[in-house]
Amino acid sequence: MALETIDLKAEYKGYTISWEARDKTWVISLDDKAAKRGFASPDKAQEWIEAQLKRHFRHQPILIRYGWGSSLSFESGVATSITEDNAEAWILVKGKRSKETLKVLFLDTPKNQALIAVLKDYTTELSTIHDKVDVALGHMEILKPEMMIEEKADDN
Repeated sequence: MALETIDLKAEYKGYTISWEARDKTWVISLDDKAAKRGFASPDKAQEWIEAQLKRHFRHQPILIRYGWGSSLSFESGVATSITEDNAEAWILVKGKRSKETLKVLFLDTPKNQALIAVLKDYTTELSTIHDKVDVALGHMEILKPEMMIEEKADDN
């Protein structure tokens, strides 16, 4: 039986180590989400897990930003750990765990809560401006095909 057809998977200290036949490497997953790829052997994957478990993280209350402009919203959660490259954090929001880029995560502080209130005012103003733009656009004369077509004069 070829290695590609065998489902190679093992649990190790809360992580799942599995064979990725397409890449011919081992992948580490946490909560069914790939945490790290490209290991040459399960032993290397276990070494990485051990290194991660030695890192200790302080849980931080966070606000995650969703959307932009008039659809901007924030939700409270907790950042539980940071990825090895320090570009993403594992977070818990409403009991669900996910990995998010740091660019959308903000500390849940009184100052940031006050700024969210200001942002909500701005988004309301932005929505009003969008409505005014839509009204103005509705009053503009639109190009119609008949404005472009002219009949040719007979050459008789």
